[in-house]
Amino acid sequence: MTYDLISFDLDGTLVDTEIPVNTAFFDTLYRLAPPDYRKFDIDYIFEKCMGTSINGIFVQMAKEVSQVITPEMQAKVIAGYLSWLSGKTFKT
Repeated sequence: MTYDLISFDLDGTLVDTEIPVNTAFFDTLYRLAPPDYRKFDIDYIFEKCMGTSINGIFVQMAKEVSQVITPEMQAKVIAGYLSWLSGKTFKT
């Protein structure tokens, strides 16, 4: 089978993906980030970060815990998050 288009809908516009995508982000964040970051959850994203880039989310969280995640750690969190998503299929 040949595909003409592969669409990545990570913001829930086409398919309701907000919960699984954010769950993947937090599962990865909780494993890799400092313990202070465990205070954040999906509700935090919905209330304070909707429409924000992933880097903007890291900046916002760092302000609230006064502890910055290094760029190297951010890259590891993003890589883990994307790795989790690469094995998922979301149906319309």
